[in-house]
Amino acid sequence: MKDSVKKIQSLLSEQKYDQLLPIVNKFVNDNDNDFYSYFLLGFTYNRLKDYDNAIIALKHSLKLNTTYLQTYWEIGNSFNFSEEYLLAEKYYKDALTLDKSNLTSLKLLGKFYSKKYNQFNTNDDLVKSNYYFNVAFDLYPKDYNVILSLASNYQIMRKYKESYSLFNSLKDLNNSLPFYVNYSALLSRIGYNKESYEILEEGLEKYPESQPLLNNLSSLALADNNHILARKTIEQSLQLNNKSPNALLNYGSLYFYENNNNKAFEYFQKSLKINKDPGTYLMLGQYYKANNKLEDARNSFLKAIELDEYSPAYYPLTEVMSLKDNDPIVNKIKSLSEDKNLPDNFKSQMFFSLWNIYKDNQNQEQAFEYLVTANKLNRKTIDYSTSESERKVYNLINYDYSILKESTMNKSPNIIFIIGMPRSGTSLIEQILSSHSLVEGCGELLNLPLSLSKNNYLTKFNENKETILSSIHNDYYSLLDNKAENVKYITDKMPTNFLYLPFIIKAFPNSKIIHVKRNKLDNCFSIYERKFQGQMPWAYDWKELLEYYDLYEEQMNIWNNNFTDIYNIQYEDIVKNLEIHIKEMLKFCDLEFEESCIKFYENNRTVITASFDQVRKKIYTTSIGRSNDFVKYINSWNER
Repeated sequence: MKDSVKKIQSLLSEQKYDQLLPIVNKFVNDNDNDFYSYFLLGFTYNRLKDYDNAIIALKHSLKLNTTYLQTYWEIGNSFNFSEEYLLAEKYYKDALTLDKSNLTSLKLLGKFYSKKYNQFNTNDDLVKSNYYFNVAFDLYPKDYNVILSLASNYQIMRKYKESYSLFNSLKDLNNSLPFYVNYSALLSRIGYNKESYEILEEGLEKYPESQPLLNNLSSLALADNNHILARKTIEQSLQLNNKSPNALLNYGSLYFYENNNNKAFEYFQKSLKINKDPGTYLMLGQYYKANNKLEDARNSFLKAIELDEYSPAYYPLTEVMSLKDNDPIVNKIKSLSEDKNLPDNFKSQMFFSLWNIYKDNQNQEQAFEYLVTANKLNRKTIDYSTSESERKVYNLINYDYSILKESTMNKSPNIIFIIGMPRSGTSLIEQILSSHSLVEGCGELLNLPLSLSKNNYLTKFNENKETILSSIHNDYYSLLDNKAENVKYITDKMPTNFLYLPFIIKAFPNSKIIHVKRNKLDNCFSIYERKFQGQMPWAYDWKELLEYYDLYEEQMNIWNNNFTDIYNIQYEDIVKNLEIHIKEMLKFCDLEFEESCIKFYENNRTVITASFDQVRKKIYTTSIGRSNDFVKYINSWNER
């Protein structure tokens, strides 16, 4: 008997349940009236996933002893794993009836209802799960697993403040994979990107092959326009499982942002075949919007909202769909904008959506109020001061670029850099130029800032003076994928490349530089009314935005005084005298005039910037002076 018990204990500790089963069966035969022998048999059958025999053994154990809690837990597990949820619920609750403060019983019920919620998406199950974890938390406030479960539930319930507080209390105390996965996802959702990076880095040190962590990092890198990190982590994730819908979605998103339309669509479809996820429909809508398939875009955004009423798809939907007051979608947006449980960055999107809906309404003051609120909410999530931009700009201005050895390389095609403030007309200029048969429009490429960063242009300026320009040239071209070979030029219309103009001139001596300038107030208002992806921290406070424009203007004045190879054009001039300025611009680029450049609005190329719709219209002048009413409003608002 003692030898048999020792053998059973040894095999239990080693989890060798297939070897354990015959020994336990003999133990039952020898101890037919012992409840624990039947409990062990049921326990073993559960581990071998033979739930029918487990239930038979455990019910027999209960007949012999109705007070042993673990028997209720095990038979509850048997029915739970068999998806007989009503019986599982009964036995879990029976256990709790025996001891209302038992931690394991409370946890099992909390996890049981969480499982049901994940399977059936029934809110009542989530509420019940939260109830039992809350009871457990009140009784055992230092139990890490209870805190983690409660924090994760609050995250699902969009009670982000409560969730953040609980997750934060677990830092340095809980090193589990669910902690890192759920906490990093929460931080990204509420706009705490810096903290999310830190948690993901720490988590991946401990769990380097965790696909959920890699997927979270990929999503965060994409949101920050860090395409190098995004590609690296997406490919790591797909090596672990090439059918992960999240990884496939992220790969499609990366290709989309890199203007590789065919690949983007391919990966979005692959993701949807595995999982009809609202995030994939959101990105598919962005793809259709960029390719001027507006009905498909609307349907995709609406599908995303149907699957998730808290989807970020409301904002892009309002860019492609005309909505009227009291429309159910408008009412839903208003409701979400007033929900105190939702984070500021999400509510900001709702107010930007309301601005899109009401901006052409007669009640202009109400529309402006929505816009100011949208920006103020988004600004609360951003750590920024104008002094940061001043420091960067003046550092760039004060470098002695004459010490740099100019690049002798001349890879093709050559580049037309279109620079200026965002929303200054750079998309219009690119649309015009890319309508020429010898020019391919490539959009807002990250190649230059990525190449500069790779070569440590700030910290090793002097040290690498002999090689840095050639390295920047090579690295820039190495990042070009699938670009046409039969063209003379490609365009790079990343507006803020104006910061690095001396590097452009010296590293790409055969490039062309076109600087587009727009009226300060019109330009700033056009930025202020948009929610941008990526890093434009100066864009969401009117005063800071004006200050940044002044910095840009000061820097461009200095560049123009120091360099002559810049073609400067005023946005207002080109919209008033289109053909004259197109011909001058083409001449500057050593291109013959083509009629297609005048009919730029017929060009169906992909446009993923905020100007996706404007560049497909004939030239118009209504954007001139468009800021006048808002400036009056914001000035009176500031005087309140």
